[in-house]
Amino acid sequence: MTKKVEIVVYMQSKYGDSDTAPRPVVATMFQLECEGEKEYGSDLDLCLKAMLAKLDARFAIKWERWFLVKVDPARLYGRGVGAGCTLSWQDVWRGVTLDGSVLMREIEVRREFSSPWRISAWPEVYRDNNGKTVACVQATDANEAALEAFAEKLRDLTKTLSKFVAPENIETTLREISEGGLKLLGSK
Repeated sequence: MTKKVEIVVYMQSKYGDSDTAPRPVVATMFQLECEGEKEYGSDLDLCLKAMLAKLDARFAIKWERWFLVKVDPARLYGRGVGAGCTLSWQDVWRGVTLDGSVLMREIEVRREFSSPWRISAWPEVYRDNNGKTVACVQATDANEAALEAFAEKLRDLTKTLSKFVAPENIETTLREISEGGLKLLGSK
């Protein structure tokens, strides 16, 4: 978003003594005012840069880190037939503009422009490229620890499930599944 502001520039000159017109200017001072901010100095360019720095800081969007959390089916890439899942989260940033608009900033994986960021309106419901609803949660220490714990539980579940297909257990596991007896995976 762009905000148009007006910077008022006052110039005051000090003149030297002279018997002829025009009298020589011996000093010049500038005063810039904008949005309650003031800058003074003898170099207009430097005063303008200082004013713009103050305004940039005032109107800058404050970005907060969030996590985009997904559970996707695992991709086997030609290594047989099967099923599985991946839990992943990635950083996105949420920012509120001066007019109250809520924005999302994401790192652009395939950059089409020079900026690494893609900025869009913060979605009421975030959907991935396939239209699937994806959760967004604020990136707090507690949420990050909980996601790490969730990932660890999935790793533990993978270890537990691998025991069901161990050579000494596979036939029993398949028989129990076909008879509806293995409650871990639910019944048909």
